[in-house]
Amino acid sequence: MRDGEFDFVEGMRRKKEGEARARGNQSNVEFNHNAQQFFFGLPLWATFTPDDLVRYTGLPGDGSQGSANAVGSWFSGMYAAGFIRPTGRWVRSERIIRHADENKEWQKIKG
Repeated sequence: MRDGEFDFVEGMRRKKEGEARARGNQSNVEFNHNAQQFFFGLPLWATFTPDDLVRYTGLPGDGSQGSANAVGSWFSGMYAAGFIRPTGRWVRSERIIRHADENKEWQKIKG
């Protein structure tokens, strides 16, 4: 084990820092706008996954490393603001690049 490898508080600080950077990235402005259109077009109590969001919005950013982090940042922000909640269900991703990894399913609870 390396020194400093485990530090929950530092990990949370870096998470928040990265989310703020992803949200504020100029190349993600169009993604954030489209994500809000997607979300507010959903009926209350609808369930959806990151695949559904990306299918509607396209991938954020300019394709550079980490530009797709805005997707996770968007979900974190919407959860923190109380607009969505996890259903407890996991759904296999259909996106090829995700290698059939699992996506958390979310439910719209406000907005």
